[in-house]
Amino acid sequence: MMGIKLFYKMIFKNKLIFFIIFLFSFSCLAQSKCYLMGIWTGKRKYLLYESLILNGDNTFIWTSLYDLKFTVCGTYQIKNDAIELLKFKSDTIVFCEEPEVIKNILNTDYKTEFFERYKIKNNQIYVLNKKEKIKHRIKDNSFRTNLFADLFGKTYFYKEIDCEEVSKMNE
Repeated sequence: MMGIKLFYKMIFKNKLIFFIIFLFSFSCLAQSKCYLMGIWTGKRKYLLYESLILNGDNTFIWTSLYDLKFTVCGTYQIKNDAIELLKFKSDTIVFCEEPEVIKNILNTDYKTEFFERYKIKNNQIYVLNKKEKIKHRIKDNSFRTNLFADLFGKTYFYKEIDCEEVSKMNE
């Protein structure tokens, strides 16, 4: 009888801990904006290419979802409807998936360098080139679609999605 009560206490304690973690992660993700970049590969088909998470504390996590998966993190600034991403400059590998890592970096004297710039237009984001013009096509010859797209670049789109979906994809 004693073992059964102990068993039920353990189950209740585990459920309580899981519920607290769930609420914490839900509140953290609710403050973020998440975008997913896709590249059109053909008729009604697209390839998931990268994800971008803009956190409420002006930090970002950018993840490549195609080919070699890697993550870049840093800070961002919004000026004149443009988002400028500045990645953390480091001599070692930074594992950005863990939130404690970003908080530890922010508490130190960190250096940043330019990573990417995006334009906010009609609730969409677009990649900007060096001349501050919107790039409508991405040139990437690591996969083939058709001759026109291979020569002039592939059409891309960014879509704002739920942050829970992005975190599932990044796992």
